[in-house]
Amino acid sequence: MSAYIYFSTFARVNADADYVGLGSSSADLLPNTVLVAQPCNATSLGVSVRQALTSSTCTATLYVNGSPSTLATVVPPGTTVTVALGQVPLASGDLITLFITSDIPQTVLPLGMCGTVTCSMPT
Repeated sequence: MSAYIYFSTFARVNADADYVGLGSSSADLLPNTVLVAQPCNATSLGVSVRQALTSSTCTATLYVNGSPSTLATVVPPGTTVTVALGQVPLASGDLITLFITSDIPQTVLPLGMCGTVTCSMPT
């Protein structure tokens, strides 16, 4: 069985150091986290930046309890959607978020972005 965790913001995102939560983004970690209710494995991360960037590359990384995981995906210039596959174990009570970085300082995603983490549930 699979479950999905959605992250989204329709507001401007600073793509060189923002956490994305449920409808918001900022440089603050805790207001942008989602609680994992039961043990599962994060198996994919899909990201849409809503408006293609012309020159910078953005990376979205799943953070677990304030630390980067191995599940990350790169959004190259001219692209709006990207997906990465992986295997990140999540425990009940973990706090997760997406962290956005860019190869060019001060990069902004003017229309925001959204992401989906797919989780497989233990049987």
